[in-house]
Amino acid sequence: MQILNNKLHGASVTSNAGPGIYGWGSGVNITNVRVEGNTVYNLGMAAQSTGAGLTANGWDGAVIQRNLVHDIGANVTSCGGASGIMTYTSNNVKIRHNEVYKVQPVPGYTAGCDWDGIDLDGGTTNSVVEYNYTHDNAGSGLLAYTSTAASRVWGPNTYRYNVSENDDWANAQGGLFDVVPNAPKKALSIYGNTFFTNKDQSANKRTGASACFMFGYAAGTWASGSQIKDNICYMANKGTYGKTGQLYYNPNGQTGMTLSNNLYYGTNTGGWRWGGTTHADFAAWKAAGLESGSVWGDPLFTSPGAGGVCSWSPTSGTGPQPCPQAYTLKSGSPASKAGTAVSGNGGVDYYGTAIPSTPNIGADAG
Repeated sequence: MQILNNKLHGASVTSNAGPGIYGWGSGVNITNVRVEGNTVYNLGMAAQSTGAGLTANGWDGAVIQRNLVHDIGANVTSCGGASGIMTYTSNNVKIRHNEVYKVQPVPGYTAGCDWDGIDLDGGTTNSVVEYNYTHDNAGSGLLAYTSTAASRVWGPNTYRYNVSENDDWANAQGGLFDVVPNAPKKALSIYGNTFFTNKDQSANKRTGASACFMFGYAAGTWASGSQIKDNICYMANKGTYGKTGQLYYNPNGQTGMTLSNNLYYGTNTGGWRWGGTTHADFAAWKAAGLESGSVWGDPLFTSPGAGGVCSWSPTSGTGPQPCPQAYTLKSGSPASKAGTAVSGNGGVDYYGTAIPSTPNIGADAG
C-alpha cells in the first residue's frame, strides 16, 4: 500500500478533524506500506483524544519518509496523544527524513501531556527513527514509549541522526527525549542525535526546565545492548528558578544502558540527576564513573537556535536536509572526532555525509 503526495488538513489550526493518516490493523497485518511526500497539518482533536497526525497501528514493514507534519493536537487535554508521527503495535517501521513541528495545545496548555514529535509507542519492534528534524513541539521531540501492548514487548528500536530544536517547550513530557513509562525490556539505541533548546520556560504551567533525557516512572534495568552514545545536549532553556534543564533526569536510578561519548553544554544547568544524587557539574559527573568518553564544551554550531521552519517540497523529496544548516559544526568544535564507532550505524549522518570510523558527536557525524 502506498500513500503518496497528499495534502491533508483541517480548516484551521484549532480544527478537531482528527488524525490525517490512520492505518489500523487487527494484529500486525498491514504489510509493505510506503507513506511519502505528504503534508499533514491543522489537525486538532477532541479534548479526551489520543492519536497523531500520522498513525501506524498494526503495520509490518513500512517506510514513513519525507513528510511534513505540523500544527497537530489543538484542543487535547488528555495523555496518550497527540503526536506528530506515531507507531503502535507495529514492526519494522523506518521513520526518516520528516519534519515535524508545532505539535501543541491551542490556544494554550491547560492539562494533559505528550504533544511529541515522533513516538515509537507500545508494542513497536525492530524500528528505526532517523534523519528527522523536530522542533517547537510542546512535548518531547522524540519519545520511546516502552510499554508492552497486545502482548508485544517493545523493542529493539533505534533513534539516530535526528535534530531537535526547542522541543518540549511546554514541559509537557519533561525531556527533549523521553523514555517512559519503564526501562525497556529489549534494546534501545540512541546515538548521533543533536538536541538544542534555548526556550524560556519560566512562565510555563509546569515549573522547572525540560531535561535533555528523561527516564521513566520507576526503577528498572534496561535490556542488554541498550546504548546512549555520540549525542549532543545543548541546554540554554531557563526554568522557574533560573536554571537550565538537567542533562539526565533519572530520579529512579534506572541502570543497564551504556553511556558513552556524549557532549554536554549549558550555562547554570541543573546537572545530572541519577537516582538520589544530583551531580551538579561536569567534574562531578565524570567522577561518578557512569559514562566513558563524555565531553563538556560549546559544540560550535553554525547558528544555534536558528533552525526554524525548513523550505522544501515533500512531493519532490527535496528535504528537509540539508536544512537546518544551523547544527553543522564549525572548525575547532570539541565534538569533532570525539565520538565512538557504533556498529550498523546506517552509513551516513543527518546531512548525508559518510560516517568515518571515528565520528563527530551529534547529527553532523561526518
